[in-house]
Formats: sequence, C-alpha cells, structure tokens
Amino acid sequence: MARDEMGDAVSAGDEEALRQQLQLAAELQGERPSIDAALKNYVSLLTARLSTSGGVAPGVAKDSTAQLDCARVFAKALNCLELPTHVEWGKLYPQLDGETALDFMTRLGRLRVVRALWLQCTKAGQKPSKCLGRSSLEAVFPELERRVFDEAEEAKRPVALRPHLRAFSDGLRATLAARAADDAKGGAEGDAAAEAPLDDAQSDHELVWCAELGAVLAARQRSRQLEAQGRVERAASAQDFASELRSALGAPAASTVEVEEVED
Repeated sequence: MARDEMGDAVSAGDEEALRQQLQLAAELQGERPSIDAALKNYVSLLTARLSTSGGVAPGVAKDSTAQLDCARVFAKALNCLELPTHVEWGKLYPQLDGETALDFMTRLGRLRVVRALWLQCTKAGQKPSKCLGRSSLEAVFPELERRVFDEAEEAKRPVALRPHLRAFSDGLRATLAARAADDAKGGAEGDAAAEAPLDDAQSDHELVWCAELGAVLAARQRSRQLEAQGRVERAASAQDFASELRSALGAPAASTVEVEEVED
C-alpha cells in the first residue's frame, strides 16, 4: 500500500481521510498570493505608512530599510524551518483555552498536511515561501515566531532591529487573525458582512493577501472617488431642497377658497 509523509491514513487504508488530505493539499498548493509575495505587499504597506508618518508602533523608529531587513529575517527563518511532526506539535502547542477537542484535532491534521508539502518543497530544492500561501503560514506561524525570537538568534542581530522585528511580527500575525475572524463570521452574515466597511486589521489583510496589489489599490481609489462624488451630489440635492422649502415658506400661494355669504 502506498505511503507518504502523511503516514497513518495511507498505510491504514483510510480512503476518506486520504481523500480529504489530498483535497486540502491541493487547496494549499493553489493559494495565491504566495507567502513571499505577501511579505512584499506587507513591506510596501509599512513603507507607505512610514512615508505618511502614520501607523507606526510606539517606540519604533521610522526606518523603511528596517522593514526590508525584517522581511528578510522572516523569509530566511521560514524557509529554514524543520517542522515537527503533528504529534510533537501537539505537545509544543497544546489545546488552547476555548478551543474544542475537534478544533484541536483539525489544527493538527492541517499541520500534518502542511508539513508534508513543506518537506516536498525542500526535497525539490524549492522555497516553501514561494510555493505556499496564507493558510500554510497561519499553520506554522507559532513555530516561526519561536525560531525568529529564539534568544540565540536574537543575540546575532543588531539591537536596533529588535523592536522593528517585534512590531513586524505582530502586524503580520494580525493580518492572519483578521482573515480568520472574517472567515468565522462570513457564513453567518453573508452579503451584509461583505458590504460592511473594513476595519484597520481587515483592510491590512486585504492589502497584504491580495494577488494584485495595484489592482486592489486602484479599486479602492475608484471607490473613494465615487463616495466623494456621492457626497457632493447629496449635498447639492439637500441645498436645492432647502432653497425650494425656503421659497415655498416665504411666498405662500393665494387661497382659492371662496366664502359665500348666505342671506336670511
């Protein structure tokens, strides 16, 4: 019987479990943008904020070069990851408060598939960051942060880079959390959720994890232009209505009612 890195389900002949794993693997491989492209989008977002003096974490110097250095640190650590097995992962990252047993097992199952794809990439001499996308990064992010902020690794870096790196990590994690929250409520709220205004975290997620950053920015610009045009038109309409109302109140029409006297 065939075997691969996903192990038990294949060797045990559990066809349904294997089918689900293969389907998930195909979905993960097809995700776009890649992690590498998303990191570039994220650096572009941070650099744009620095240029407008906004969105910078307290105590972090406004240095766009540091954002590139942070992206390089994360990309290097990511592509050098040696992911533990799903059994070891369960010990390193046990069931969370509020996480059901089913959700915990689902998380381990997803990690199992991600690890198999990770091994395939490295064996083929390819970088996982160029082959995999958001869901894979979300699955391995706890281990990535553990490696990035390992004391021995921290000691090798310039002291000035450390606060940038922490802010970089927190912001990138927030884009993943925003997508997870959006996925959780999307099914319940449907179209109403899709039409609701984006908060900052959701907005960052949309920019970082889009396949075409330029297209998203152009669409946002068109949306702002239409919104501004709508405000102007509504203001003009309100002004016209007010003028008509003042004119009507200031010059009342003559009454056409006639009163006829009745003689006894």
